[in-house]
Amino acid sequence: MFHCARKEALMLRSVFIGIGFSITGVVLAQPVTSNLLPRLEPEFRKYDQNLGSLQGIGTGFDVSGDVAVFSGDNGMGNRGLWYSRWDPGTATWSDLISIDPTLESRIGALGSSAAFDGTTFVVGDAIDDGAGPNPPVSNDFGAAYVYRYNSGSDSWSRELLMTPNGPEATFRLDAGGQAVGDNYGTFVAIDGDYIAIGVPGRSTEEGAVITYVRDNNLGVWQLFDVIEADEFAPGDGQAGERFGSAVAMQGTTLCISANRDNSSTGSVYFFERSGSGYDSMGGQKIPSPENIAFFQFGQDLAIDGDTVVIGTAGENTAVMTNGGRAYVADRNGLGVWTLSQELRLPVLEPALDPLMTFFGNTVDIKGDLIAIGAILNEDGQTQNGNVFVYNRSSLGVFTPIAQLRTLAGLSVGGLRFGADVALGDRFLLAGEQNNSLESTAYLYDLFEATGDSDCDGNLTDDRADILAGLQADANDNLVPDTCEGFVDCIADINGDMVVTPADFTAWINAFNTSPAACLP
Repeated sequence: MFHCARKEALMLRSVFIGIGFSITGVVLAQPVTSNLLPRLEPEFRKYDQNLGSLQGIGTGFDVSGDVAVFSGDNGMGNRGLWYSRWDPGTATWSDLISIDPTLESRIGALGSSAAFDGTTFVVGDAIDDGAGPNPPVSNDFGAAYVYRYNSGSDSWSRELLMTPNGPEATFRLDAGGQAVGDNYGTFVAIDGDYIAIGVPGRSTEEGAVITYVRDNNLGVWQLFDVIEADEFAPGDGQAGERFGSAVAMQGTTLCISANRDNSSTGSVYFFERSGSGYDSMGGQKIPSPENIAFFQFGQDLAIDGDTVVIGTAGENTAVMTNGGRAYVADRNGLGVWTLSQELRLPVLEPALDPLMTFFGNTVDIKGDLIAIGAILNEDGQTQNGNVFVYNRSSLGVFTPIAQLRTLAGLSVGGLRFGADVALGDRFLLAGEQNNSLESTAYLYDLFEATGDSDCDGNLTDDRADILAGLQADANDNLVPDTCEGFVDCIADINGDMVVTPADFTAWINAFNTSPAACLP
């Protein structure tokens, strides 16, 4: 779909880029009036009518390239996994297609977490009881499921976990290691051949993270390493810290939060993978920058390259209650992580932050964009929620560029929009979690927020296509030649609609990239 909002969005971007100030090395995002932000409406809506009410598919989703994945559970045994594909020809996402029509019915919370890297889909169920479809007691052991996507055949296959008792189709702690309240699958992460699964309830909520590696010869997953906080330092790994409450991984880097560390102020750990495991002794810990009880620094985590975005559950002070924040951490050339920026809800003054917004409860990052959910922000109705998009300037500072909302004219309150967010190459997924309505996932076109365009529909910015040599641009106007309604030949090679001697010079310079119709 072609959008004509480039100039307006770029002008808005120029207003916000570079605004900020520094306190003790951490750049604080300058608060701006939220009504200055463009308010984007969703392009597509996804929900499953068969699930009915309760959880729906407003959480537990992800998007990578031209594929979006979804999970849903109504808490009464009716659950499912679906995917949707982007069609550049029609500029639409397909209807939901079942990933596993044979998925067994169980009472749980499928979609507690989800991660998709374009090939492998991991989805957690943090309260699975591991005792058949209708267990007599609530054990909250937890479980996870892994699926492999074949883009060539447009099909999915369920992956197996090798255990001492043989291959298993459901990922769990082994029977001897399970304990009530483990909450295995509370958070999951995937990057290539490695999976990380958070088990924050393990050992009286000391917590742990279980990592797996794929045997590509056998096509199965095997245990790789178990990481516990007490391996990092003797004083870490105390009961109630919930190490593994959030995880994020990319390349050899694994980020783990313990959001209830130190009276629930929270901490985030960084580990690097070696050949045999993750180096706990060489890891790094960033404690909460605020000594506020129940701040829960590390409520959510996301990583892209040398940047991590860290969410919080909220802050309880005399000024605000659960107002929330998010933080940016950057890695320098020596591999050291430091907090570089604090992000707040975009309002006129920090002291006027609305109460109970839970800004920072969900976060994601992709390239120079960050998405942050504020599930209880009052957008028209009480607790409707919003998602805010931030863009990184050439100075490395993130500033808000868009405010996402649900469907216009929606008059009900309590939607809790922003319960989950996922950033893709072009689209952002954001979900609502309303216990009285069908929870819904929405897809938003990021190019409306950034001013980019994608006229060929390949999910990549046109300018990036040109710079990468994937598209010709004979007249140097940053629009691919294939997307223009005329052929730039020597008559007007520079696109100024006037034939001058400059056209001949431009044609000589661009000869090798000129359209075939212009070549002698």
